[in-house]
Amino acid sequence: MPLAIGKWATCEIIGHLIFWDQFLIEKRLPSFLLGTEKVVTPKVHEANATAASMSKEKLKGEVIHEFIEERQRLLTFINELSHEVFDQTFSIGKSHLTLSDYFKGLMDHDLHHFQQIEDFMMDIDKKG
Repeated sequence: MPLAIGKWATCEIIGHLIFWDQFLIEKRLPSFLLGTEKVVTPKVHEANATAASMSKEKLKGEVIHEFIEERQRLLTFINELSHEVFDQTFSIGKSHLTLSDYFKGLMDHDLHHFQQIEDFMMDIDKKG
C-alpha cells in the first residue's frame, strides 16, 4: 500500500535504499577512492523506479533482510575508510563536496524516508 497518493509503498522505499547502498559500495565509493575525475552517477529516476519495482516482486521479509545485509555491508565499508578520506573533496555533476558532507546528505535522505514510514505506521495505528 502506498504511503500516500502518488507515493511509494514501504517495500519500494526500502528497495530503493538497497539499490543505493549497493551502488555506493560497488561503484560510487570505489570511483571516489580511486580519484576518478567524474564519480559514477546512474540515471537516478530510472534506477529508483527499477529498484522500487523489483522490491514489489519480493516477500516483505526478503526485502527487509536484504536491506539489513546491504546496510551492514555499507557500514563495514565506511568503517574501513581512513579518517583522512572523509575530508577529501570530490565532484558529482556540478556539486563539489567532502565525503563527510556526502554521507551527511545520505543520512538526511534516509531519515526522511524512515520518517515517512513511521508517520504512515502511526496513521495506520490511529485508524486501526
